[in-house]
Amino acid sequence: MGSKIVSSVLENQLRSSPLIRPVDIVKDFKRNYGIEISYYNAWKGKEMAKRDVHGDEAMSYKHLEWYVNELEKTNPGSYAILECDADHRFVCIYPLAYANVASEDGNNWMWFMENLNNILKDQGRTITFISDPCKGLLEAVSKVNPDSPHGYCLHHLQKNLRNKYPNSIGGALFRETMVSLFNYCAYASTKEQFAKELSRFKKVGGKIAIKFLASLPDENWSNAYFPGKSYGEMCSNIAESFNSWVKEERELLIYELVDGIRLKVMKMNSERRLDADTWNGFLCLVIKKQVDVSVEAGRHWEVVRSSYMCLKCGITILKNEDNPYDYTEDYFSVSDFKESYSHPVLPIPDIERVVDSDNDHGLKPPLTKIPPGRPKRKRIPSNGENPRPIKCGRCESSGRHNRKSCTAKI
Repeated sequence: MGSKIVSSVLENQLRSSPLIRPVDIVKDFKRNYGIEISYYNAWKGKEMAKRDVHGDEAMSYKHLEWYVNELEKTNPGSYAILECDADHRFVCIYPLAYANVASEDGNNWMWFMENLNNILKDQGRTITFISDPCKGLLEAVSKVNPDSPHGYCLHHLQKNLRNKYPNSIGGALFRETMVSLFNYCAYASTKEQFAKELSRFKKVGGKIAIKFLASLPDENWSNAYFPGKSYGEMCSNIAESFNSWVKEERELLIYELVDGIRLKVMKMNSERRLDADTWNGFLCLVIKKQVDVSVEAGRHWEVVRSSYMCLKCGITILKNEDNPYDYTEDYFSVSDFKESYSHPVLPIPDIERVVDSDNDHGLKPPLTKIPPGRPKRKRIPSNGENPRPIKCGRCESSGRHNRKSCTAKI
């Protein structure tokens, strides 16, 4: 069976399951039709079906100019930037607080931060950044937002630290002990406590620990010295959540990708705004539960100022006949939450969208060379990240091989 027939069968299925894998297509054809097809025909048929469902790639780029104009018309005050080169070929687009670019290099990070700064600079507030210590991003933040506190993602630092202690140095148990000691340093709430934990970390970790800390300024990773407000956030997990959230949209063409993300944001804002309308208290529900637990549990703790209520201050506040909510940042209040979602993202009607497919003056796709081999779908891990180990079904060991590629002697 050829890929054209596979494509015709897959068109409707792709609309509901855009992430279906070629291997699953092979199994579906065998199970549903009793027909065996090759992996290549399954993959090729899926690619053909995607073009039939979502349209031509070049036409998708031509839609972007219309889209940016309509976005600004229907959502007054929106900030959307579309850049092209001298030949009117697509370079990058900034439709929200994310961007579509060719690669994560220094120039693109600088361009992203400059556009983000154009939105935030007139708000008169200090913006805190939390990210992995990527060189291009660090330079962009320091140049565009030199006064903004920049915290390094604790999750990435932990992974970098693990790489410094291979199994030949103390084994896995010692490695996790060092990560645990590093966490004590990072979460220390006072400079005195930080100094104590840091001394212990260096003593146990030796020269490797000291060298690891040499390139990490205290104000970029420790609570005690961090100059900004992180509201309890120590990791950039929100970036990974966003990648997972738009997993299906990332398989689409550029126009459908951008508009698909807008639709998700529009729906999310609407749902959260409706949820907030049912809240009558002072704090958001999740934070209120944490405050109530802290007040109840912190019966014998001393007061320490925090982004939100900690165990060390609840009982002292109550003894002074103060309101615990007065010691919580406004950031966690229902009023601030409602304000965040008070501006709806309005739909963009496309019934009048007209794009001349024969117009050579429209936006052109970038000139890219498709590399050999199967296209990569998974995100490239950041420096220090370890891929999830695979358990081999043949030798039962965990590593980077499976049953098919296993070479163990059994």
